[in-house]
Amino acid sequence: AAPVMIGAMKGVYAMCAELETPEEKQVLRQPMELFIPSLLNLAGSLEGDLLMLCLDSLRVCLPVRPDIVALEADKVNKFLVELFVKHASDTFIVSQVNEVLMTLAEIAE
Repeated sequence: AAPVMIGAMKGVYAMCAELETPEEKQVLRQPMELFIPSLLNLAGSLEGDLLMLCLDSLRVCLPVRPDIVALEADKVNKFLVELFVKHASDTFIVSQVNEVLMTLAEIAE
């Protein structure tokens, strides 16, 4: 199952990372209704490199559908802070969580 999960996260990352214009992002509006909550759920159960890949995928997905996160902003922020605390000794994961939090802050502006 791990290779499929890794491939899926890489695919989501690749699709979102290439989108630049609002018109391009519009193409993924509906799929993001599934992708973003799924990535958040996965992040709660992953460790190490898989967690880092999941967080990086989440970071590039969030700007496509900020409205999804806005509905659950308190829950998402609390979850990210819990991840930050749980993995405080892992500087790479802390850095990834920080990147997601910074993306959320940019969206909120």
